[in-house]
Amino acid sequence: MIGEFLIRSNKIVWLTVNVILGSLIFSAVMFGAREIIYQLSNTRFNFITASDLKPIQVVLVVLCLILIRVRTMAREKRGERKARRKGNADG
Repeated sequence: MIGEFLIRSNKIVWLTVNVILGSLIFSAVMFGAREIIYQLSNTRFNFITASDLKPIQVVLVVLCLILIRVRTMAREKRGERKARRKGNADG
């Protein structure tokens, strides 16, 4: 899902690159979150544990799904506008 934001294509090579890049980005985000949790656990925020990563993962996945849907809707609207313009130009 994350890789879809980087490269838009239907070719198998680029879809594979999307999966790899998305996986790397997701891993980097989760590593950063783990590091932040570790740093916070040594301060007054010691109630934060590694199990708090699950909600972060859920939020990240839901955010990606929402962004993909919004982008798809925007493309559809753009296509409708282009079709209307073309129809007006022809008429």
